[in-house]
Amino acid sequence: MPSLEDWKQNEKKNNPKMEVDTGHPCLMEKYKRALEVIYSCNGDLKDYTYLSLLVTETGKLFTAEKDFLNSGTLEFTRKILEENPRNMALLPLALNLIEIMIQVDELRLKMLQLLNEKLDSILEESDNSVMAAMFQCCMTIQKSSTAYCPETIRLFTQRKLLDSIFWSLNASTCFHVTQLAIRCYLAILTYMSQQLSSTATLQNLSGQHVNLAKLRHNLLLDLFEKVTNSKKKLGHLKFLMRHCENPGLKKELSDFIVGKLFQEPGNCDNSADSCILRLLTSPKVETAKALLTVPDQRTRQILLYQMTRMLQENGDFEALIIDYLSTQATDSNFVRYITCDDDVIDHVIKTRGLFTFLLEKCDSLWIQHSQDLSEHNTQQILGSILKFHINCNKKRAKPDENKLADFLLKCKQMLQRYLGVPDSLKAAICDLIKVVYENGILKSNNEVSATDFIQAVSYLAISSASTWQLKDSALEALAAILSQEDSDELLQESKDVLKNVILNGHQHGESYVRGSSFKLLAGYIRTFTISTTEELEFITKIEATMLFDQEAIVRRICIDALSAFVLKISKENLVHLLNIGLHAISSDLDWEVKKKSAKFWSNVVTRLKTDFTARNELNNFAAKKQLTCYDDEQLITALESHGVLTALLLGCQDYEAAVREEYIVLTEAIMQEFDLAQHSLNKLRKLDLEDSSKGNMRGTTEDFDYEEEDIVDTIESVVEAEDSDLLKNLVVKQDQEAKKELTKVKKQDLNEFLQEYTSLEQKAKKVEEGRSEADTLVSILEDIIHSDSGDGLVEI
Repeated sequence: MPSLEDWKQNEKKNNPKMEVDTGHPCLMEKYKRALEVIYSCNGDLKDYTYLSLLVTETGKLFTAEKDFLNSGTLEFTRKILEENPRNMALLPLALNLIEIMIQVDELRLKMLQLLNEKLDSILEESDNSVMAAMFQCCMTIQKSSTAYCPETIRLFTQRKLLDSIFWSLNASTCFHVTQLAIRCYLAILTYMSQQLSSTATLQNLSGQHVNLAKLRHNLLLDLFEKVTNSKKKLGHLKFLMRHCENPGLKKELSDFIVGKLFQEPGNCDNSADSCILRLLTSPKVETAKALLTVPDQRTRQILLYQMTRMLQENGDFEALIIDYLSTQATDSNFVRYITCDDDVIDHVIKTRGLFTFLLEKCDSLWIQHSQDLSEHNTQQILGSILKFHINCNKKRAKPDENKLADFLLKCKQMLQRYLGVPDSLKAAICDLIKVVYENGILKSNNEVSATDFIQAVSYLAISSASTWQLKDSALEALAAILSQEDSDELLQESKDVLKNVILNGHQHGESYVRGSSFKLLAGYIRTFTISTTEELEFITKIEATMLFDQEAIVRRICIDALSAFVLKISKENLVHLLNIGLHAISSDLDWEVKKKSAKFWSNVVTRLKTDFTARNELNNFAAKKQLTCYDDEQLITALESHGVLTALLLGCQDYEAAVREEYIVLTEAIMQEFDLAQHSLNKLRKLDLEDSSKGNMRGTTEDFDYEEEDIVDTIESVVEAEDSDLLKNLVVKQDQEAKKELTKVKKQDLNEFLQEYTSLEQKAKKVEEGRSEADTLVSILEDIIHSDSGDGLVEI
């Protein structure tokens, strides 16, 4: 039999753990001071989140015994557990810290011994917080143990712990504690189900033998005897059967439940919980068929859900489900089935026969109920069918394309009826169209053309009778249709209609509708060839939105449209678009707008490369040359003049970390692609050579001949000027602010950009070097200390 020393050596071998250098010189002293503050105020800090944050960061940072010794954590937990009377306010914190220390190899045995010694006093009072912490601690013990330990067995078989578990399972306590209790119970059973030897016995410290099978049997008996509330007992047994991952334990558990509950016919009842438990313990077709004959319709419905969840392991249930839905289920039952939880739908779409049957049944019900929509029940059935189709297509199920196309044509016919169709159904149809086209499900299908939907959906988007929710769904559906590739010819006849829809959406009072109109604009720009006049019209709308729209959600979608626009806009209007992009990164108040603008500037670079490549191919067509260094130099000059380098610098300097990260990634990619640093160095060398070859051809006096005259003229003009003239520029500036024009940004050249970016890199490097893994924990400790002293809190 393995000795205690053997177990300790085995734990060290199986659980190697790297020590983390805490790195902060004052960490341990601050930790001790914080624990003193917590103890003195009995855990009643100014912010209740401090203790949970302290536990979280301690678990991340402390990984060795010395960390807990030097910080006073070990001493603190012992002090709390040994106090008499117990400090109920601090016991949960002490147990949380013990849970962390149990995961450290050197401390695991000490913590188990401490828990065993003090368990009776810990659980003396049925305090929810203390029991929750204890149950969580037990689950961590089970997960972190890779070998048997006598102290663990001793803890898991202590009557005080088991009584607390069963009390929580039986009493009307909070849901959180009940869930932790049943999970803790399952963890104990799982720990005792590991195979130690062929006899499954363990020698403990006193030389006695522990029969694990008998311990498991006693635990199961206790569950049946101590949990007297039959409804709760069935619920706990269902949880155990669904979440048990050990096959041997699951079989043992199943046999025990059958023997205790279902062996005698008189013990069985027809409640939903009882029926599901019978199905879980005996997953056979015969059992399922018998259960589907219970009188209660709701119970049969719940059984269908459970059988569907078990389809992957029990494929024979498929025929039984289809037979029941086709012969016994009412329309209402069928609708409830297809609109059930997402996990049920996940199993449905993986089962081809059941999925095909449900689609055919939906089609039949649609034909039956779509003619008369006056009944509320009819509207609910049709809405549920649409919801089922939407959910299946969102999960990228693969239905028969011809059947889906046929169903979409039926939906189009309903949209074209205009009158008598509720807005909720119209919106659901638009949502289905959106999902189908976004996922490209009908991309290769010739039966349904995108133009089939545009007229009807466009009418919904501009009709004054439509609710804003319907308008929003219609605009998103149109945007999804335009997301198709190679659709220019098909949709050309709808171009004017779509343009009117976009302009109408821009003027809507609801921000979601305005945002969706810009999503449609992005698709419109990608799909169609537009004139310079149209470009100016759209640029004006985009500029007005970026300047005046107070809703950030609209500007976020607008910047996406701007990103699509820059790839196709004419050279005449490109500068205007670039100014809007500079305004977005320099002046917009929403960090997501700034982050999304990185895509805009990435597309600007792509556009410039495309233009220069096309020009170079045209000029060198005969020789078929690639881009030369001279062309690269022209392209880098274009990056300067178009404000790309300026935008990159502004993004890298932004106060929001998410924006900085996005722009740093983009900047590094551009610098590497064009080798900007080397290009700048070569340019400087070239200028030096040119200066040295010229020698002293120009006299030094020539450079200053005109300066003195200019200075005198400037002084005289200032003296002679009226006050109004001197204030003229200031008045113009105030007028511009009133008009809220685009922010004008000074453009950086390559050398200025490199100098600024290098400086930013050096600052970031210094900050990174000065940063420690312990910074967050130190900040929390300082907050706790200041919380006691009454000083201002340190921001985390």
